Amino acid sequence: GPEGKTPGYLGVHQRLERDISGVLVLTRRREANRSIAEQMEQRKVKRTYLAVVTGTPGTPGRGKPPEYGVLRHRLVSISGAHRVLPGTAREGTPSTISFRVVERRGPHTLLALTPEPGCVIDLPAQLGAEGAPLVGDLERGGQPAHRLGLHLSELILVHPETKHPLKIEAPMPAFFRDWLDGTDPLSNASIVERRLREAAERRLGIARLERTDCFRL
Repeated sequence: GPEGKTPGYLGVHQRLERDISGVLVLTRRREANRSIAEQMEQRKVKRTYLAVVTGTPGTPGRGKPPEYGVLRHRLVSISGAHRVLPGTAREGTPSTISFRVVERRGPHTLLALTPEPGCVIDLPAQLGAEGAPLVGDLERGGQPAHRLGLHLSELILVHPETKHPLKIEAPMPAFFRDWLDGTDPLSNASIVERRLREAAERRLGIARLERTDCFRL
């Protein structure tokens, strides 16, 4: 492998839950593992998510929906899931999330959500408890969709060598824009064709590599 990198080595640090898209963090140098692993385990990394929801969290009654705010909950772990309690409850682990409205389209809202570093979070459960379920989250009253409307768009950590902040970003998937525009991607053949062409074009370079014998479109 290249100088300074262990041949064939790949460390995985930032994983994603099954239904969420976004930033992944991998390391190719074992020396970087300790610093990255500690930041991840101690939840020192700053994360920003994009979410498409119905309504807006924190809307009091019929008042004007807020453009930004803070969600304060306490989470009780139950068999791998979480029960969401008000922030004033005595039991559970505190969880604080700042949110900002990026865009509104009819009943749908695009949110930017930034959990406070160190917090345990369960965004689908917390947004559902706020009456603003994620698109695709049928369990909590979200509208049916072929994927969950949640995306890890930005992650900021400390570079293991320079000690400077390192920002890693993943662009918003086309699904979010289509949904906000009122387009159902699965019912529109032209969108399906466009997605397939874009995916093939992105991977064309892989197909042309001399040692490649298979790849995923």
